[in-house]
Amino acid sequence: MAALFLSLVRFGLVLWLVTGTCASAQSADERDQPRILAIYSDSSTLTANIGVAEGLRTALDAVFEPRYELLTEFRGLQQFPGDAEDARFVDMLERKYGNGSLDAVLAIGPAALRLVRDHRARFAPDTPVIAAGVTARSYDLPLSEDVHIVESFFDLDATVALARRVQPDASRLVVFTGSAAFDDSWQRFARATLSGARGLDIEFVSGLTLSEFKSAAGRLDPDTILIILTIFEDAEGARFIPAEAAKAIASVSGAPTWSVYRTFFDDSGLDTGAGIVGGVVEPFEVIGRTLGALAHDVIAGAASPGTIVPVPRAPVIDWDELNRYGLDPARLPDDAVLLNYEATFWERYRWIILSAAAILLAQTMTIAALVVQGRRWKAAQADLVAQRLELARLSRVSQLGALSGAITHELNQPLTAILADAEAGAMLLRRFPPDIDTVTEILDDIAQQDRRAAKIISDLRALMGRGTLDRAPFDLNVVVRSVVDLTRSEALMRGLRVALRTAPRPLVVLGDASQLQQIVVNLMLNGMEAMANQPPATRGLSVETVERDDGTCALIVHDSGPGLAREIAEDPFRPFATTKDGGLGMGLAICRTIAEAHNGSLAFEAAERGARAVLTLPLDRAR
Repeated sequence: MAALFLSLVRFGLVLWLVTGTCASAQSADERDQPRILAIYSDSSTLTANIGVAEGLRTALDAVFEPRYELLTEFRGLQQFPGDAEDARFVDMLERKYGNGSLDAVLAIGPAALRLVRDHRARFAPDTPVIAAGVTARSYDLPLSEDVHIVESFFDLDATVALARRVQPDASRLVVFTGSAAFDDSWQRFARATLSGARGLDIEFVSGLTLSEFKSAAGRLDPDTILIILTIFEDAEGARFIPAEAAKAIASVSGAPTWSVYRTFFDDSGLDTGAGIVGGVVEPFEVIGRTLGALAHDVIAGAASPGTIVPVPRAPVIDWDELNRYGLDPARLPDDAVLLNYEATFWERYRWIILSAAAILLAQTMTIAALVVQGRRWKAAQADLVAQRLELARLSRVSQLGALSGAITHELNQPLTAILADAEAGAMLLRRFPPDIDTVTEILDDIAQQDRRAAKIISDLRALMGRGTLDRAPFDLNVVVRSVVDLTRSEALMRGLRVALRTAPRPLVVLGDASQLQQIVVNLMLNGMEAMANQPPATRGLSVETVERDDGTCALIVHDSGPGLAREIAEDPFRPFATTKDGGLGMGLAICRTIAEAHNGSLAFEAAERGARAVLTLPLDRAR
């Protein structure tokens, strides 16, 4: 039992420690998350309150990231005026927030500030207060050091200066104020403020009914500046919301209308032409952001006692009203905020257009560079082709040098026959009577030998032609026969026989006949030289053309020599690969280049003896 009792004591102690630790952590978390109560003087649907609330939330989200609790209450002074409603409202605040859990109270508007000042002890004792939407005149009350102010200032001087900038020809200034006590205070303030204005005839108008205000405004000319301050009450005692009274007057005014109140501007969906042109005012969102920033400093203990922060002001212009009076937009200040303005396509998408233009420019420059590079590449390729063709021509000339003896012998035969026939014909013609039939046969033989010599010369000229690639259809069989005929004497001098077998029907290919002749000559000479050290009886060279089923034809040159040397067997077409004394090793490389230029190929195939070179070319099916 004692052990059980000790175990229960230990468990209880641990549970107490854990519970206490969690409670402490929870309290710390709650203290890290401030609770803020925002009290608005009027209803939640007012444009001003909506703007302030949006700016306030934005600022608090930024500074508290966003660990805070924002509680909101609306007094609804316009709908529910009177001390009895104030009392009921304070009772509700006490029931909801009287436990002392608030870290700050925000009072938006003069009525909210008075209510908090008078009754804070009931629902938020010793809680700092930050007020906004109030002017120096509206909070002229005894305030304690824990009350901080975001001060509004309705800048009449700046608004008049803005109006004179936009209406440079204006020489008259008219100021409308109502008949309520607050309206009178505004007129007195305006008279004192504008007493030093020069270049303007200033007229203060009050003590009129709303209808009379509208009539007076309608008689004003466009070169007049009309400023409407507040009209809470007219001469007959009728009460108004100042913003609605101002818009009713501005809608019929012959002069551009200006104001120091942000709520007077027509950006709430009313018809065009029913609002104020502009003024230097405090944007509601800016009031809210300033209030949120000061609230953070107060809660963090970074604000001095009784801090007063002015709200930044900005010139605001209603674009529709500006156009209604034909005022020049070029006269607007650069920092003007435009209402009811539809940005042009360029203004809306300027950065996108500029970015796209920059991308297009970069692409254009890249394409231009590629075009220039492509042209240079083509020029280099053309130059390379020209050099290759010239090298091929020089190779052909070199081959002809090697065949010079055979060519001389080949030409000597028809020339000798022509000479003998001519001498015999002359002798027969000197007889009487001349043997005409025999002379005719001799002349026919001369013509035949002449054609043979001309063909040899024509083939030589083709081989020695300039290095240009002239594509034309020709019969591969004819090209091969011409080369065999040209090299027949060379073969005889080397003591070997050449076996020629051509395909039974024409093998028409598209290309340059002279360049393909060069391949045939080179392959035949290589085969002859490979057999130079063999006994004459073993020297054999076969040249064959065949047609294949895949739409190609082939030229096969096969010798009975020792085959490819070991030094070049791996890649016989490599430039400068040679086994000949004094050879450059460019012949086969040039031949393969020519074959590829004709969309063909040149390769060595395995053979039981000697080297077997195969040139493959596509047939010209269009023929």
